[in-house]
Amino acid sequence: MNKLACFFVLLFAIQANADLKTFINVLTPNTTSPGCIRFSPYVNGLSPNGGPKPTAVLIGQLLDILVAKTRFRCIMIDDMSGVYTTVIEAAHTRNIKVFGITYISADFVSNGDINEAIRLALLYPDTILGISCGTEIVWRNKDLDGTAAAVNACLQKFRQANVTQPLGYCDTFSSWCNLSEWPCYNGYYSVYNNVDFFGVNEFSWYENFNSPQFTCVSAQGALDNTILRYNTILNLFGSSKPLLLSAYG
Repeated sequence: MNKLACFFVLLFAIQANADLKTFINVLTPNTTSPGCIRFSPYVNGLSPNGGPKPTAVLIGQLLDILVAKTRFRCIMIDDMSGVYTTVIEAAHTRNIKVFGITYISADFVSNGDINEAIRLALLYPDTILGISCGTEIVWRNKDLDGTAAAVNACLQKFRQANVTQPLGYCDTFSSWCNLSEWPCYNGYYSVYNNVDFFGVNEFSWYENFNSPQFTCVSAQGALDNTILRYNTILNLFGSSKPLLLSAYG
């Protein structure tokens, strides 16, 4: 590799590290900001499964309420195409940051439009701060190999388009443990190795309610259980990549 090529690789690495740091800082609660909140425009009986779609006016009203009534200035959204194109455009005009998820279905067929997600990421680099190539796909289909292929193809497509935002993947505790329950000793490295960050979605009551191995976690024990599972994943993979608590309840 010649010196000029090395220089541009170094510049890209510096920019990538800066973008990742900005992304993590925006998501991290502090004294002036509570971090990022999940946002959906499907309210008042509207459904993503059919019927009328949220209008641009409604989306704008919901984001205006968010700004007026809360300190949240970052939203996490479940797709980056269709109705959520309008969400991103409306967030941009209100200086609301976006953590976007490209929708990948459990059967890998009914996916969101990744080309639209790429277009938006390139158009709004200061609004869309980070992107997850799908979420909870393994939890839904229990297909480790198929999901890894779909997620890695998504990551590759973003990178080939020169999208600079940090790219990751989010799934449940058992998914990151290669579908093992406990102990968690074998990580989902076929996805982890290709992401800039990864997120664990931890629902202490729900996951244990459906677990053949554990009894239900009480409401009083949910926080401790969430921290235990987060730290278990962190200890398994190490701290070289940021681990998000990307969903909880």
